[in-house]
Parts: sequence; C-alpha cells; structure tokens
Amino acid sequence: MTTSEKPYVAITMGDPAGIGAEVIVKALMDDSIYEKCRPFVIGNAKALEHAVEISGLTAPILAVHCFDELVGRRGVIEVLDTGNLDYSRIDPGKLSAAAGRAAVEWVARSGAAGLRGAVTGCCDRSDQQGIRKDGGARRDWPYGDIPKSNGVETGGNDAHG
Repeated sequence: MTTSEKPYVAITMGDPAGIGAEVIVKALMDDSIYEKCRPFVIGNAKALEHAVEISGLTAPILAVHCFDELVGRRGVIEVLDTGNLDYSRIDPGKLSAAAGRAAVEWVARSGAAGLRGAVTGCCDRSDQQGIRKDGGARRDWPYGDIPKSNGVETGGNDAHG
C-alpha cells in the first residue's frame, strides 16, 4: 500500500499537563504503525517536543495547521497544532483548566474530522484519564463533566469511534 492510499488516523493528545504526549511519542517511534496508516496528533507541538526531550528520544515534530499539510511521513511526528494552548503556561503534573479545555477541543476536532471523512480513525484518551475529569469542578471550567461523546459524533460505538 502506498503512503497516499493509507488512511489518516487522528490521535488526540489528551491532557497536556499529563503523560499523554509521552505515551504518544513513544508509540509513534514504532515503524510498524506507518505500514498500515498515516498517524498524526491533534494537540500542541511544544508539548510533544517536551515529551520527546524528557523521553530521551530523537524525533522531529512537524507542526501543521490544516489537514492539507499532513504528509504521513515515517520518522516524523506530525501534529495538527490548533493554536489553542500556550504550553509555556502549563505546569506538568498540575491541574489546569486551560490544559483541560484544550484537550476537550482536540477531541471535538477529532470527531469533526471523522464526520467530514478527513480521517478514517480517531484515538482519544478522554475516558482513560487523558483528560482530568476533576477539572469539571473548577469554576472557570465551562465544559462540565467530560462525556464519552466522540464515538457518537463520528458514528462509532464508543469514545474511540
């Protein structure tokens, strides 16, 4: 299967103050993933760069700002950086409404991409502590409890639609 025939698979980064970015960069170092699909991350490029650094890995991060810029190149971690988070203001390991808000927006963006047919699959960590559900208790958190809605939005069976 040529690269252009392989489906795009969106991976949402989860809570940028959590470990999602590190899990993703380590997983995307496995070349076998690229034999079946063109994975890319929906999230924040700076958070992924930080994850590569603290994981002791060497992998270039390519930030794109629209789906048309995605290539699906093995050895390069592509991230659709939506520009909704200033990672310099995130304190890793600390609860942050801004981090939670960004993560919810990334899941919604993934679901919307699935509806449009821009991606074949969506992977998110929102039901596995990727998004800190206790952020809903904060007064500045406008989203309430995190619903398992992504699967519904994309026509899938669960949050991993």
